Amino acid sequence: MNYSIHKVLLSTLAAMVLVFAADISQAAQHARNCATNSERTAGLRILEVRKSFDDLLFKVSPSQQKNILLLGINTLEGPCAGEIYASKMGQVAFSDGEVFSKNSDGEWVYFRNDPELMPLSSIDPSHYPSTNNASFIMASSVDQSSIKGESSTLSIGIWRMLDSYIVAAFIKRKNVYMPPVEVARSAKPLKSVTFFPSPDSNGGVLSLLQNSESETSIITLGWDHSALSKILRSQQ
Repeated sequence: MNYSIHKVLLSTLAAMVLVFAADISQAAQHARNCATNSERTAGLRILEVRKSFDDLLFKVSPSQQKNILLLGINTLEGPCAGEIYASKMGQVAFSDGEVFSKNSDGEWVYFRNDPELMPLSSIDPSHYPSTNNASFIMASSVDQSSIKGESSTLSIGIWRMLDSYIVAAFIKRKNVYMPPVEVARSAKPLKSVTFFPSPDSNGGVLSLLQNSESETSIITLGWDHSALSKILRSQQ
């Protein structure tokens, strides 16, 4: 091999090793910086932004458009914003299940470990139905009913496909899953979906955490699930 070419190859390899080492060091430093409660919430902000579904590459399923209302889109900013796993009604949860909420002074405080915001590692995907060519990510409880001693549940979950992420609701009755009903889909990655029920109707608030390389967004939707709850409580 020509000496000059050999020298160039060695120099290139050395530069690649240095870049790889720097990336590892940076990742390790970031993990350390997001380890404690004070570090996690330092500089953390939830900003309201004027964006549309099209801006987020997010689409509501045609069958659910009459049941979905866009309540708001927010962007999470801060050194540890990318570590947030889920959000619900102003609360944010990190991947280890630690939940934070703002107090009356606008300061982030440790709230509690909320089972409804638990991370993927504590959910068994085998408990949830599969969709064609999709990988299950997580799910949240929406409604439940008991008929003649048989418990039925309504949940909403996220599945990952090759080119998109699907948000779908599904009913489990007598340990049998009914086919999922698609609610929405996103071309950008979705980390989680949570549900906060309305006290006086078959509806509530969905919070979806959408994460891309450039930003982390919270999509907040009003969702009327009365038709699905009617099926849930039917005796068929």
